[in-house]
Amino acid sequence: MIGDVPAGVMRQWRSWCLDPEYLFGVEDAQWRVTYAQLQQPILSLSFTDDEYMSARNIESLHSFYSGAPRTMRRVDPEALGAEHIGHFGFFRRRQGATLWPIVGDWLAASIR
Repeated sequence: MIGDVPAGVMRQWRSWCLDPEYLFGVEDAQWRVTYAQLQQPILSLSFTDDEYMSARNIESLHSFYSGAPRTMRRVDPEALGAEHIGHFGFFRRRQGATLWPIVGDWLAASIR
């Protein structure tokens, strides 16, 4: 489903996913501090039909970036006229006309 991923990477990802605090529960505690110190603005698009990340997962992950201004947008594919976007769909060419301009506009506004 996600492609050819090395076994070690899958084991690490699995350990993160099984911990209630994701990677911060299993990796060096310094990572939590590093993420909290990030101050660059973050735009996050998540999708209601994501096979991997629920809204709760997204909110939990973003909470670790406590020092950064965060813009989180939860997108319903049907609202965009798309049948499916899912976890990886943003990167597919067919979403280029609807999703990519959202990011481009946000970036343009962020550098002003």
